[in-house]
Amino acid sequence: MRYNELGNTGLKVSHISLGGAAFSNIYGSYEEQRSLDLIRESLKCGVNYLETGPWYGQGSSERTIGKALVGIPRDTYFIASKVGRYEKTTERMFDFSAEKTEAGVDNTLRLLGLDYVDLIQVHDPTFAPDNSVVLKETLPVLEKAVKDGKARYIGLADYDIDLMKEIIEESDVKISSILSYSKSTLFDNRLQNYTKYFKSRGVGVINAAATGMGLLTNKGPQPWHPASDDIKALCRRASEYCKVKHIFINILIHHHHSSNSIYLEKKHLILQSHHNMRVGQFNYCYCS
Repeated sequence: MRYNELGNTGLKVSHISLGGAAFSNIYGSYEEQRSLDLIRESLKCGVNYLETGPWYGQGSSERTIGKALVGIPRDTYFIASKVGRYEKTTERMFDFSAEKTEAGVDNTLRLLGLDYVDLIQVHDPTFAPDNSVVLKETLPVLEKAVKDGKARYIGLADYDIDLMKEIIEESDVKISSILSYSKSTLFDNRLQNYTKYFKSRGVGVINAAATGMGLLTNKGPQPWHPASDDIKALCRRASEYCKVKHIFINILIHHHHSSNSIYLEKKHLILQSHHNMRVGQFNYCYCS
């Protein structure tokens, strides 16, 4: 297993990491025991970075991961969670207020059964009323959480890379990482344009959804997937071609991210590929 430093945090994270979205009912039904077995087996195989958040099953992902971690030494893994996105209903889905953020951190720790998380991220700040709410309420509360020992580092997680860059430039609070999804795939490699900037700021880059949220898998994307029909058709053709050649397209993606390092600085990158696999319905994540 290869391990890489995430930005300037000093966290040496595994090349392959595990995202926790599907350890919940967010993608439909899931089997808790399979999830528990998968998490524990991943740790045995050298995976040491886990990612979750309250939005994933409204806390069930955090609860499941917490259950899996019982009895496992805390210094053998790193774990990241999020604040800002919570409920299914539109009117209660997002809340970046100071009060909710403080309660969110405490609830995350309670569900995980931990005293602290290694990374706490603002989830989809693009849905905040404006940047000032994140800058004046969310981030100062997270900074206090770090001072209080409830988290070690602060990050941002969003689809909009420009927005995260903007917040980093405007923030008085140190931001140690960003998580971008579906922006470093076989059909969209825009994240490449930002890696030098983030490296210059000492910000680690987490690249989630390397399969384009299921587009580049044999199973294909969920019905709600927002991609255009043209992109879906193109990815379906690629998957079918791989099947003819007796290759799993997700394995091909793993080799792409493992061997092609031109587009990203390995020292500052975690790659996460989010897709449901029949073997256990989990998020399989790549780190590079």
